[in-house]
Amino acid sequence: MGKNLSAFLTAICSNRYADRAKKIKNKAVVNENPMDKLIRELREENEKLKKMFEGGGLAMDLGGREMSMYRSDC
Repeated sequence: MGKNLSAFLTAICSNRYADRAKKIKNKAVVNENPMDKLIRELREENEKLKKMFEGGGLAMDLGGREMSMYRSDC
């Protein structure tokens, strides 16, 4: 086998390897303590609810009766 043919085959193999490597998809996963995750989710929900209250009214169902919550300074 000649040097040129050997170099050509090496280049072909390298290109195939690079093509396969390019198609690999990784998904990063954060290792999170379940309690820390719950706390983070509750804080996010709390912030979301605060924004809803600040943005105007929020209708709440309290034991079968509906009550609208409005900002008192409006």
